[in-house]
Formats: sequence, structure tokens, C-alpha cells
Amino acid sequence: MSSRIRAIAFNTFRETVRDRVLYNLVFFALLLVTMAPLFGQISIGVQRVLLVNLSLSAISIFGTVISIFVGISLVSKEIEKRTLYPVLSRPVGRGEFIVGKYFGLSGTLLVNTAAMALGFYLALFLMTRDFTRADANVLIAIYFIFLEFIIIIGLALLFSSFSTPLFSALFALSMFIAGTFAGDLRTFAEITHGPQKWLAIATSYLIPNLTSLNVITRVSHDQFIPRALVQHPLRDVLCRGNHLRSSIDLFPEGFEVRRRATVFSACVLLICFLGSFFTLRRIERANLSNSMEDVLFISSPQFVKRASLGYSGLLADIYWMRVVQYFGRKHLRDSMEYKALAPLLDITTTLDPNLVVAYEWGSTFLDQPPPSGAGDDDAAIALIRKGIQNNPNDWHLYFTLGFIQYLGKHDYLAAAQTFEEGSRVPNAHPWLKIMAAKMLSDAGSMDTARYLWQNIYDESTDNNLKQNAALHLACLVVDQEIPQLEALVAEFRRRFGRNPASWKELAVAGALKSIPLDPLGEPYVLRSDGSVTVADEKKFPFIRISKSASSD
Repeated sequence: MSSRIRAIAFNTFRETVRDRVLYNLVFFALLLVTMAPLFGQISIGVQRVLLVNLSLSAISIFGTVISIFVGISLVSKEIEKRTLYPVLSRPVGRGEFIVGKYFGLSGTLLVNTAAMALGFYLALFLMTRDFTRADANVLIAIYFIFLEFIIIIGLALLFSSFSTPLFSALFALSMFIAGTFAGDLRTFAEITHGPQKWLAIATSYLIPNLTSLNVITRVSHDQFIPRALVQHPLRDVLCRGNHLRSSIDLFPEGFEVRRRATVFSACVLLICFLGSFFTLRRIERANLSNSMEDVLFISSPQFVKRASLGYSGLLADIYWMRVVQYFGRKHLRDSMEYKALAPLLDITTTLDPNLVVAYEWGSTFLDQPPPSGAGDDDAAIALIRKGIQNNPNDWHLYFTLGFIQYLGKHDYLAAAQTFEEGSRVPNAHPWLKIMAAKMLSDAGSMDTARYLWQNIYDESTDNNLKQNAALHLACLVVDQEIPQLEALVAEFRRRFGRNPASWKELAVAGALKSIPLDPLGEPYVLRSDGSVTVADEKKFPFIRISKSASSD
């Protein structure tokens, strides 16, 4: 690097670091990073995944914004302030000037990325109080994000050298969006024929393949990143950077898009904005009388994934939080319908096929009978099978599927086969083999159900799952104790020809030592017809005997 390029790069670095807009963007990104643990508190089982996705996506998005809008202003500011002409009057070529600007802004982005990375690790330490090997893999994703910044800076400077700031921003942003679809463009080239095939191939190689630089979702799930994948994008970036100077020299001096085109494009953008505003107003008026809670304006998972522009992991976490909030609101209102639950889960797991917690908890939401859930066993089984297809080595999914087939569908043979398949998965828990045997011997007994829930309670590290297992165990205790108490009432009726008026009469008769209490410490309710129930059935949503008696 020549001394002239170093001097321009150093001056560019100092100018961009002083930019207040730059500070605001970095501050906002750091704020998002530090708020990620708070978002994790309103989700289930994805605290670390959400922190990684949200933090890295914030670094990527705001870094991209800095790369485009600061990059396009580097040349235009020099022209407006008339500081460009004294520089070019000296023995400094246009290519050297642009390359110096390129290295200066790249250095600024490197410092900003490092600052936001430190903010991420601080937030991670505050949430986990520890670092693991998987946390070091986040540096690989940050490395790829910085390579993406370098490409975008080069594009922004390239366009700003011959166009107005507005068109430069539009061109750079368009190339960024097109780069996120480069993989789909190459797939299209494989399935088409004729001139369209060669046009698609040529276009896919002209635009930067930003899809290959997006490993945020893979890192959030601690998936292996091959060394070749780390090296090849760097070579591609260096090759594109070497062509930057020669590409700049191809454009004639003083070339600039006319002011009329700029005004015209601004008017088109304003008309589109107003049109979208009035369209949304009409949609809101049309649906004013209907409940919007179960409405999905975009129901296609594939469309949502393509529209995520590579941030599918972050969008999956957002959709998962929406699933949890949607289910929570419905559950608190004792709703009997959960129309949007299955579509939301389908979108979530399409955006991030490795989000195992969405399969496990989502199937539980779908399987539980109303009002505790959607009561849709078929949708729950379809969701879990989708999870097994995408995560074949996770034995928890086999267990969840067998669990639904056992308690939901009462298909003991299918449950036995699922537990047997799960037991052959590497590192599977030994009691999957035991459950497979129990399904073939005494699947319908209460002891089998108790064994199932007790193992979930003992082995689970998720507090929400342990609470759910404890609630099911309590309901099993109620289902076991109510028939025993009703048998004592029947014996009292046989001896005295009437039902007891209270538990005290049974105690006086010697049938009880004290007033019977449910697992939560509340006395059981003795009805006038001799049936027994709990004081508050809402606290025991999974009991069977008391509910069937009350419905009779």
C-alpha cells in the first residue's frame, strides 16, 4: 500500500469516527445487544439462541446501514466541500483516492464491529455467568459479518463514484438484497433451460453471494463450520477488492446522473409510500369488526423465509416469542380455539429448522385438550415429525412424538415403535427402551403415565418443563385418590343408607383419619350426590375422573 493511500485511509478513518450518526447507530446496536437477555425472559427455552441471533443480526443490520450510507457519502461530501479537487490536483489518482477511502471506512467498521462484539460477550456473560466453547464460535459469525461489510463498502464506493447519493444508496441496497438471493438464483439456473439458464448463471456470479457469509443461525445452534467455508469467502472478498480500483477507473470523470432523475425517483418513492399508507388504512377498516388475533397476513413459510433477507434465525426467534404470547393470551382466557397456533409454528420451524424447543413445546401446545391447548393431535404429530426430519439425532423429539402417540392418540403400538427408534439414536436416554417395553405390556396403566412424567421431571433442566411435569404428576395423584375417596363414600352409604354430609362424618365413622387434601393442600370437595372433586379444577387442568363425573 502506497503512502498516499495510507494517508487517505487514515484521514477517512478519523472523519468517519467523528460522525455523530455513526455513534448513534453503534449505540443503538449495543442497546439491542444488552436488551437481548430481557427478550429471552419472555420466550421459552431459547434464551441463548435468541441472544446470539438478536445480537449478531443487530451487528449485521446496523453495520450494513453504516457501510451503505456512510460509504456513499464519502465521495459526495468531498465534492460538496470542494476538498476533492486539491487532492486530485496532486499526484493522486482517482483509484488511489477511492481505495484509500475504502480502507479507511473498513477500519472504522472493524472498530465498530469489535465494540459491538464486546457488548455481545458482556450481555452473554451477564446472562450465563460463564463462557463455553460454543461461545467462541460466535467469532466465526462476526468474521463473516465483517467480510460482508467489506463487500458492501466496495459496492457503495463504486456506485458513489459515478452517481448521486440517492441512486448510490438505491443501487447498493439493491445489490445487498440481490446478494441475499444469490443462492436461490443459482437454484433457479439449475431447473431452467435456454437463455434464461445462462442469464441466471451470469447474474448469480456477478452479484456477491452474501448467502454464503450468513452463518448466524448455524452458530446459534453450535453447528460445525468447516475450515474451507471460512477460507473461501475471504478469497472471494479479496478478489472483489482487487477489482475495485480498476472498476473505478473505467468511469469518465464528472459523470453524474441528472437532477431530474433524482427528483423523479424521489417522487416515485413518495407515491409508493402514500399508496401503502392508504392501503393499510383500508385493510384496517375492513377488519375493524373482526378479531385480528388469529389473522396471519402472510401465511406462507417459504415467502417469510425469503423475505427475511438472510436473518431467518432472528425472525424465527421473533415468531417463536409470538407463538408463546399468542398461546399465553388464549390460555389465560380459557379459549377453546387456537386457529393461528399451527401456522405460526410452521413458519417458526421453517425459518429455523433446528429450533428444537419450538417442536417440543409447540407440539405440547397443540396436543393439550382445550382450553389448555389446541387439542389437535394430528397437527402436533406432524410438527414433531417435521422436527425429526430436520434433527434426526435428537432423541428428545422421538420421546415427544411417542409421548403424544401414547397420551394423545392412545396408539400404544405406534408409541412403542417411536420409543424404540428413539432409543437407537446416539446418546439417547436409557428409559426410552424401558418406555418401548411398557407400551407393549401395560401402556394403559396409571403407573406407566406416572413413570413417564416422573422421568421428565427428574431429567429436565428447563424450569417450565419441570413445572409442567409436576402439574401432570399432581393430576395423576388426584385421578388416583378421587376413586379411593368415592369408594369410602359408597361404603358409608351402604352402611348408613345415605351419603355423608361432610368429611367429618367419615372420620367419625372411622373411614378417615383426617380431612383429605389434594396435592396443593386444599381439601377435596364432597358433593351431596357422593361424588368427589377438587376445590378448583382450573389448577388441575389434566385430571380426567373429576371432569368426566362433572360432565355426567
